Amino acid sequence: RNRKMHGITSLAIIIGMSIFLLGDALIEGMDEQIIRDQEQVVSGDISFHPVQSSATNALQNLQALDPELQSLLEAPKIKSWTARTEFNSRLFTKNEQLLTRVTGYNLNTDFTVFPREEWTIQGEEPSGTRDIGVGSILAKKLSIQIGDALVLESRTKDGAINAIEYRCSGIIQTHVMGMDALMLWLPMQNVEELLQTKKHYSQIS
Repeated sequence: RNRKMHGITSLAIIIGMSIFLLGDALIEGMDEQIIRDQEQVVSGDISFHPVQSSATNALQNLQALDPELQSLLEAPKIKSWTARTEFNSRLFTKNEQLLTRVTGYNLNTDFTVFPREEWTIQGEEPSGTRDIGVGSILAKKLSIQIGDALVLESRTKDGAINAIEYRCSGIIQTHVMGMDALMLWLPMQNVEELLQTKKHYSQIS
């Protein structure tokens, strides 16, 4: 009887250790995937951000490319880089309004740092002066369809309030839940017009 109990105990320990190791491997794999998603959609391999001040208007923290950073980006070892401007904005649809997040990106260089292979785009990626892309989860939540008119209202870099109407050209799924649930995608030329940033950015990757 003691041998039987000892065998059962040993088996339970082995099963328990196997489950622990499997769970540990699963968590490690999830951590690696989260980091990979962060690099591919949000930060890139290296990311520069302006020093944050106590300014009430966060857009006052945006910075232009200074000569030192420009020189660094032109170094032979830098294969590619791109500028982004991220900001909060109030989104108005036909029936609802919501405070959301916007990523302004460069049409010619963003894809060289943030690959699109794992993205799914219904419609077309925004490219025109009145085009905007909507995160897939956000679009579902607000019942946004391709071609819908959407208004963004935001403060400019100088603190004035500006609002512009756009057309939803694409519904974008990056497969990063936080981005797909909250993010709007706006070509940098449109950001310049809405925020009057004068080529100041919040991120260089």
